[in-house]
Amino acid sequence: MNVRDMTDAEVYKQGLEVLLDTLGDAGTIRFLEQCDPPSGDYTVERHRWLDKLDMETIMQGIQELRQKQHAAPKDKPLKDVSEMTDVELYRFGLSVISGKLGPSGQMRFLRQCEAGTRIVLGLNINT
Repeated sequence: MNVRDMTDAEVYKQGLEVLLDTLGDAGTIRFLEQCDPPSGDYTVERHRWLDKLDMETIMQGIQELRQKQHAAPKDKPLKDVSEMTDVELYRFGLSVISGKLGPSGQMRFLRQCEAGTRIVLGLNINT
């Protein structure tokens, strides 16, 4: 079925199914928790960690990440979900949803996440 022909509920259900299949229950919940609007001052936080890095370290990290991404299958995480940071988990979850639903389906899924209360695995997750 084409994503354009699906209702928002169908898009959300398919997105949840692919997340559950790929990330498991705990990973899916962690992903959904990341959908909440951010709080804090990103610019200040970014300077806290970026100011400690030099250009050589940043470039080395980028090269290592590219090598890992090139070698890894696209539908499998680079490491166990329990070892991922929240940012890594969220980015991987987005790529999984986009792979299943395409970019427009991904955006529709995220709009549903931001809508308020979500029911996942029989648990209420309130935003």
